Amino acid sequence: MPPNSIGDLAEQTSSASAGRHSVGAHREVYPQGWDLPSQMHLSPRTFAGALALVTHIDLLFVLLFPTVAGFVLVWWETGQVNILNTLFALFTVATCMLAIHLFAEYRDYRFSMAPEGKYVDERPFAGSSLLIRKLFFPHTVLGFTIILAMLSIASLAWLVLLAGWPVLFFLGLAGLLYGARMAPLHIHGYLGWGLGEVGCFIGIGVLQLLNGYYVQSGVLTALPFYVGIPAGFLAILTPFTHDLIYRRRDWVSRKRTLAVALGDKRSLNFSALLILAIYSSFFMLVIATAMPLTILISLAALPVMVGGMKRMHSEPITPAQRLLFYRATLRGSVYTWLLFLFALWIDKAF
Repeated sequence: MPPNSIGDLAEQTSSASAGRHSVGAHREVYPQGWDLPSQMHLSPRTFAGALALVTHIDLLFVLLFPTVAGFVLVWWETGQVNILNTLFALFTVATCMLAIHLFAEYRDYRFSMAPEGKYVDERPFAGSSLLIRKLFFPHTVLGFTIILAMLSIASLAWLVLLAGWPVLFFLGLAGLLYGARMAPLHIHGYLGWGLGEVGCFIGIGVLQLLNGYYVQSGVLTALPFYVGIPAGFLAILTPFTHDLIYRRRDWVSRKRTLAVALGDKRSLNFSALLILAIYSSFFMLVIATAMPLTILISLAALPVMVGGMKRMHSEPITPAQRLLFYRATLRGSVYTWLLFLFALWIDKAF
């Protein structure tokens, strides 16, 4: 029987007798194609780990960087920072994304439990798996989704009063595009290949950066549009590799993500093209704008992502390799953004 609470789960995993929560037990259940790293478990060991899984806190952390980059660009150009607008903008974006992530897991849970739905209880666990196993109650997740959405709307309304009505356009459209990407309709989720990824490029990469720039400066120049190009490619890569982890589950449940449509080999090719586009666009920034050459230190994060692709060598690709590739792109995206922001600080300070 599955545990009824996170506390029960932690108790079972901490016990030496809980064999089914060990990597060895995992290989007994899935003897083929499961080359698991030692840190990979059947389910989260702690409440914090389970909460991070169901809220996609790792994705949230990465996808907040375009907003932060917009703030830093204004500071780099003018030396001015509006702390109040910064806090409201970050809170609005964070609560909106968390609400979308929770709603996406709730929808996957509802579809899996429907008579026409299909559920694949495979590892690594998805957030919806925790709802199915009653580690989180579905109605509680839905309630928190509504609360977070209301907080985001209230914060957005106040931000509009502080910064102006264009913020409503930037964040409203960004929320709709990202919501359509993370919680698509099953079976007819897309009218064509890659619409969700285009939504990420525009909604998370470009619009979030424009919003961060506008709430600081009150105007728009050509610079944030240029910086929005690498930001858009980075916004596509991490959610796409996240979908690649659960490609089989989404295929069985008829959730037509781009990873499902492309398959393993084409998904790897697409990821390689995205990585090439990300780092090529930094050269474009140096050529087409007045940005300093120091931003090219962002290229130092390239080996992290390329190293993640080197692990995808077996046929078929194992779930553990998908997970490690996702973690590599996650780290590579964070390092890229941090190096980019550090380069702007170096240029401004010296």
